Amino acid sequence: KYEVGPAAALFLRQEIARRLPCFEFERGYPYTHVTTLYFDTRNRDFYRKAERSYEDNVKIRVKEYYYPLLVDAHGDRANSSVPGAVEMHGNGTYSPQEASYRTSPVCYVELKQSVAGLVIKKRFGFPKKDLPLLLGGKDVWPILVRITPSEDLSSLEDVYRELLRYLSCYLGELTSIVCYRRTVYQESEEELRITFDDHLAVYPPVPDLYERAGALTPAVLGKPIRTSDKVILEVKCPGKYPSWLEKAMQYHSPRRLSKFTTSVRLILSDSNGSGVRAAVAEESGHKEETIAPEGKKGAG
Repeated sequence: KYEVGPAAALFLRQEIARRLPCFEFERGYPYTHVTTLYFDTRNRDFYRKAERSYEDNVKIRVKEYYYPLLVDAHGDRANSSVPGAVEMHGNGTYSPQEASYRTSPVCYVELKQSVAGLVIKKRFGFPKKDLPLLLGGKDVWPILVRITPSEDLSSLEDVYRELLRYLSCYLGELTSIVCYRRTVYQESEEELRITFDDHLAVYPPVPDLYERAGALTPAVLGKPIRTSDKVILEVKCPGKYPSWLEKAMQYHSPRRLSKFTTSVRLILSDSNGSGVRAAVAEESGHKEETIAPEGKKGAG
């Protein structure tokens, strides 16, 4: 992963776009907007483990994806097949807080494990309205059977049972929320894949999740506790970088970046998180002021 400024990101996007096509998960939408909910124990055991070890940690998170419905400066709808749009500013930009989105009733529950540096992701789609049941440790297998194609149930059951074990043994509460916009460049997911994450914003936990809104977009979440104009670029390559990419990245060094640890650290340092912050500090055997400042490298 690389953290770059807006100007460098623009240059790299242009260089990469000359070599790789922009991948659209939903046709007609080059940008995918993402809201990620991170969960942890009351004492933030997952967070503390991720802070100690980049190579060995566990994350439980819920992701949702949505797509902006835009009208450009000339009044033409950018996504003409979808009704409902928001006008762009005269310079062709828009604020995420102002946008209307195409959303989904489904979110994705994910168990992400890093074991000796090997990242293993296991996840499944799940109805947002039933998420409190799953997070409460209830057996929701009948719901998954109802919404999952029969040919996928065998492989899904192992993933579900493992996640349910984590939820029943460890999970305590929602710890932080991160929103961002992702652009993907790839020919094939198994080959070279490059992603750009921008419009990064961190939000405190919300108490009722999807009970008050069908999607946790920036407009629903309200004022973030921190935003960033930096761009996180991630390169996934099965072997050596191609020469053109090595040249483009020659002035940038990879970093151990983590939306999870950074967002939780910001929540802990916020005045509203003082109670949790004290509990984590006491459990860790450190004084409260030893909580890492922003910018420390954490687990990805």
